[in-house]
Amino acid sequence: MTILHGRNCRVYVNGLDISGDLNEINPKSEIELADVTAFGATGHQFYPGLTKEEFDYKGLFNPISGYLASQLSTLFQTATTYGVMIIRAAANTVVVGDSVSAANGVMLNGFEAKAITTDVIRLDAKFKAENYPFENGLLAMVKAQKTADWTGTSMDNGGATTNGAIGFVQVFEQTGGTGCTLSLIHSTTGLWAGEETELMTFGNFATAGVPTTSRVDSRLLLTPITTVKQYVKAKGVFAGGGPYTCTAAIAIIRL
Repeated sequence: MTILHGRNCRVYVNGLDISGDLNEINPKSEIELADVTAFGATGHQFYPGLTKEEFDYKGLFNPISGYLASQLSTLFQTATTYGVMIIRAAANTVVVGDSVSAANGVMLNGFEAKAITTDVIRLDAKFKAENYPFENGLLAMVKAQKTADWTGTSMDNGGATTNGAIGFVQVFEQTGGTGCTLSLIHSTTGLWAGEETELMTFGNFATAGVPTTSRVDSRLLLTPITTVKQYVKAKGVFAGGGPYTCTAAIAIIRL
């Protein structure tokens, strides 16, 4: 049994690391069950319908532009959605392979900033996930700043799957050149000696468009990919003239 402690969690929202502002985060999953009980049944019978995902967090009020308070003010009463990535790390240092829950887009349902004379100002918020539910997988790239093209740490999944995969990316910053293309590559042997192929591309991320998030389903690509090989790596390629920087985190959900 692997025992995890909440203090090691990381939370990324819309390309911002808000881990240092949070005390608690609680994702919740719910599914509608239609009653299909008919005559002759000995008990209620149900048929599953739509999922309804939500989460709430409790944190500290952060007045810095772009963080909790200003993001919530921007999101309130708008149709804008944010991508969310919750990492449940096994240790204080986050590593490839740590558990991740990710949602493609969440909408603000309510928030409040509590001001109590005997305490610091706290900020509580509630969100509902739109369309896609929370999806659970593994961290394929630890949040890190890169200054040159790279391939990341190899993740051994113990075998291939023929059901496809979903990838999530949180891009925190990008500077220099004309952007950075982020992708996941996969390999049958794990040798990474030229036999690897591209699994999915998240796109080219440039300064004007970040911070941002993205979700890619390998089964819905122009050329669908359903077979995900045993080994997976994150990859980043800069374009244009340097110097460059790119900070991102990537998760993969193997189906």
